[in-house]
Parts: sequence; C-alpha cells; structure tokens
Amino acid sequence: FRVPEPLEDLVGIGVVPRLRITNAASLSGSFVAREVPIYAEGSRGFEVVISPSLTLRPTTQLSMEFRHTYSEIHRVKARDLFSRANISRVKTQFQFTRALLARVLLQYNLQERVALIDPSTGGQILVEGEIAGPLDSGTVQGQLLASYEPSPGTIFYIGYSRLEVGPSSYSRAQMEPLADSFFLKISYLFRL
Repeated sequence: FRVPEPLEDLVGIGVVPRLRITNAASLSGSFVAREVPIYAEGSRGFEVVISPSLTLRPTTQLSMEFRHTYSEIHRVKARDLFSRANISRVKTQFQFTRALLARVLLQYNLQERVALIDPSTGGQILVEGEIAGPLDSGTVQGQLLASYEPSPGTIFYIGYSRLEVGPSSYSRAQMEPLADSFFLKISYLFRL
C-alpha cells in the first residue's frame, strides 16, 4: 500500500432547516453534501448526509425527540459506493419537578462497508495480514437515567445502560448483548 498524496481543497455544502409547527411540535434537520477523506483507503470520497428530526412537547414536563441520520459515502475515483450508515435515535424525557428528571434513550447504529481497495492499484488492502473485506455491523444502545438536582451545583445521577451488537439490522433478535452497566454520580459544590 503506497501512501497517497495529501487530500486538499475538499468542498461541501450544507443546509440546516428548522420549522416550528406549533408550540408542541417542531421539525429540523440537516442536509450535507461534501467531499471527505476515506481514511481506511487514503482516498477521496463524496458523502451525502440527510438527518431529519422531530421534537414533540405535548406537555411542559414531557419531551420526545425522534432523529434519523442517513449517510452514504462514494469513492470519487471509482465512482462506487464505499459505505452506508443509518443512525436512529429516540429520546424521551420527563421532568417530574424542577429538581427531578428521568430520561430514556434508544439508539441504533447500523453500518455497511465494501472491501477496502488500494486507490492507486485497485488491489485489496491487508490489515494485520488479513484481507480487509466487507463490513456489516450494527449496535443498539439503551439507556435509562434519573437525575436529582436539589440546588445548583449539587446533583445525583443514577442510570443503566445496555449495548448489543450484531449485523446491520433493526431486528433485536439478531443482536447479542455486549455490555451492561450501572452508573452513579454525585456532585456537590462547596461554596466558600
């Protein structure tokens, strides 16, 4: 693998629209089209990212956010698809009182990538002696969090998080648990 010349003058354009439908609902998102480096191959790519988001606040205490990000990267030289990613996220938050809050988060990260090739020769790339073949991976992460802030600077967090891995699929039946974690954080501000 010969190290290619540095990539310079990468260009792109982005649009970030926002629309408030009512006081309880808003749409936002982004559209980006840009040249990007494909680091794994040392080549120039072109990425398109579309990321719509819907936020709902049916009450002053409850808020929900639904966001999906779709990304596609094409090799500029070969004019073929390099990778595709889908990231879907749902976040729900409930403010019981000014001091007490609960949040639930669920996020899927799904990615597909073709086999790596040398941009100069078109040959396959080896990583640690193995051919860097196609990639098809997915993760799903869930998180529960409760926070209590009785006064500014004093805060207690308690939560649970679970990470599962598998193929690039929204089917949880194909996912295998990777990590479960509980966490606790206590912060207190001393005033002098």
